[in-house]
Amino acid sequence: YFSSSYVFDGKKEKPYTTQDETCPINRYGIQKQTIEKTILTSDAQYVIVRTVGVYGTERLKKNFAKQIISTIFSEKQVFVPSDQTMNPILSTELAKLSIRLADKYQGLFHVSGDECVSKYDFAVRIARYFNLDKLVVPASSDEMKQRAIRPKMGCLDCSSLTKLGIEIPSLEKGMLRFLTQEYNG
Repeated sequence: YFSSSYVFDGKKEKPYTTQDETCPINRYGIQKQTIEKTILTSDAQYVIVRTVGVYGTERLKKNFAKQIISTIFSEKQVFVPSDQTMNPILSTELAKLSIRLADKYQGLFHVSGDECVSKYDFAVRIARYFNLDKLVVPASSDEMKQRAIRPKMGCLDCSSLTKLGIEIPSLEKGMLRFLTQEYNG
């Protein structure tokens, strides 16, 4: 089952571990928490993968990276939260790690990238690839007036992967792979 860092309230000052108590602040997070609890209390064999900031190639272009690229390609400014953090992961890396976990293990795992960055910082890195980083403008969560409240700390501690001998995916390498494959070829 794919879950999310949205099961947390985002008030912690460092990345969340799998042992941290959940406390969602929006409907999406509540839904994820409810399903997690149902799975965890069942007799089923399971792997729950909590993740955040998934980006990559997709037809609907709904992920954060694709939205940033679409906006800057139209030469419009994009306002991005500077106080919401995540550790983004390329979708293909998430898929590979999820399959690997499901083949060998059971339990709850955090699977995301190796760097905790603000959404603004991630957007700037993407836009810089196209020399369009001047179009990315920082904004606070309050200024954004998003329909759903979002946790400010959204980063996940993935150290349990390292203990299993699994390398945490590099944000920099994944982002460059995505951008070069998607926009240079």
